[in-house]
Amino acid sequence: MFVCGGTKVYRVVDNRLDDTQLENDLDVLGDWTGKRQMNFKVVEKCKFVHYGKRSIEFEYSLYGHPFCTRRAVRY
Repeated sequence: MFVCGGTKVYRVVDNRLDDTQLENDLDVLGDWTGKRQMNFKVVEKCKFVHYGKRSIEFEYSLYGHPFCTRRAVRY
């Protein structure tokens, strides 16, 4: 799950195809916010949360910046 402020993007990732689809979702979100000059502060505010004991921890990025990865996040 991608968490940044009040924005969340979620997808179950069980394999490389799911991983690619989630990265594509993030790219679309990045393009949409960039066109509207509403960019997320990836380094300061955005986190990527992996859930489950067998979670496949692929690496994700937005605007070319990798996410800080967490096992839990406080709301």
